[in-house]
Amino acid sequence: MPEIKKTAPEHYETLYYHKSWTKLFFRFLFDKEISLFNRILRKERGKVALTDVSKPDAEMSV
Repeated sequence: MPEIKKTAPEHYETLYYHKSWTKLFFRFLFDKEISLFNRILRKERGKVALTDVSKPDAEMSV
């Protein structure tokens, strides 16, 4: 990972990461802002209207 970060620091230096898996696990258990559906924390969670209309791949033309 350090070598990858050196190749593109503008992309990797600003990313949030966890140093302790134990701390992350307990935060997941007890923090009401985090759920199974989170990939990142969002301050506007639950306030943004979902307007994206997804179509299964079978319906997409190639």
